[in-house]
Amino acid sequence: MGYDVILLDADGTLLDFQAAQRQAFFSAMREMGVPADSQMLEQYDRINRMQWERLERGEVSRQEMLSERCALLFSAYGLERNAQEANRAYGAALCEAAPLLDGAKRLLQALAPVAELAIVTNGVAHSQRRRFALSGIDRYAGHIFISGEVGYEKPDPRFFEAVLRDCHVRDLQRVLVVGDSLSADIAGANAAGLDSCWFNPNGHPPSETAVPTYMVSSLAEVAALVWHSQGRELPAEFLKSEASS
Repeated sequence: MGYDVILLDADGTLLDFQAAQRQAFFSAMREMGVPADSQMLEQYDRINRMQWERLERGEVSRQEMLSERCALLFSAYGLERNAQEANRAYGAALCEAAPLLDGAKRLLQALAPVAELAIVTNGVAHSQRRRFALSGIDRYAGHIFISGEVGYEKPDPRFFEAVLRDCHVRDLQRVLVVGDSLSADIAGANAAGLDSCWFNPNGHPPSETAVPTYMVSSLAEVAALVWHSQGRELPAEFLKSEASS
């Protein structure tokens, strides 16, 4: 039968989170009167990743994670600013930043006719839904699951249990999880007993604890994988880069 239920991560898989974060960060820092530069953005990115990883491991609550990231940044730079206000400004700006990764639209167009698509994402619900609408990816997904609404974060198996229940999935062999995060997407798929495809365009080293069923470096490879699993040949039109078309 092949894979006909595809659970797609959003940020870093369909949406260009690095570009969105950059836009939101500099907008928020301007609002806070902070003369930010690329080095400060890199520091914020490290802090933000660390905080999300702590949330995934259950070490902090969502509210603690959100409130602490700007506080940690300002502390590192010796700045006296209202961290909660900075986080609010960042969140508001992020809502309006939803650039797609190259190949994301073609991937969705290729998969929609042959599979049931669901977006599975860790994030703030109102922000993610706004970004999905802006980017247009919500038009392709029959289901959207956001950790802030589900009540659990990837990689918690309970997140995927809720997804499978709402998608009325009985045969786990029909399901493929696609994402760029080993710690959230691939580890979550492992824990839930699901096959997974690690989108790894930057050639990061593999992990011994989160092991994907497949690894690809382009989204076109994801489309080809799903089509081939069903005994189909992916049309050549879906293999082109969107940037060159």
